[in-house]
Amino acid sequence: MTVFLHVINAAPKRIEWDCPFIPREGEYLFTESFLMDLGIEIDAHALIVQNVYWHKLGDNICVSLFLTYDDDDKSEVDFSVFNSN
Repeated sequence: MTVFLHVINAAPKRIEWDCPFIPREGEYLFTESFLMDLGIEIDAHALIVQNVYWHKLGDNICVSLFLTYDDDDKSEVDFSVFNSN
């Protein structure tokens, strides 16, 4: 099955999915064991499946997985520097 991976700040990646299941919304894809093998460079330990869309491409059924960063992997912003006078 053809799967499109849509990662924030990266071009969509088309892959052939050999696994017996498709990740559901809210599930994690761990970058070390999965995305690095696909040539997608991510500065995060894991990405979360935010949305799953099934669609037809020609005569084939495809899936698009929209991936977002885990809250623990987001860089922290010190907002106090914006409020200093």
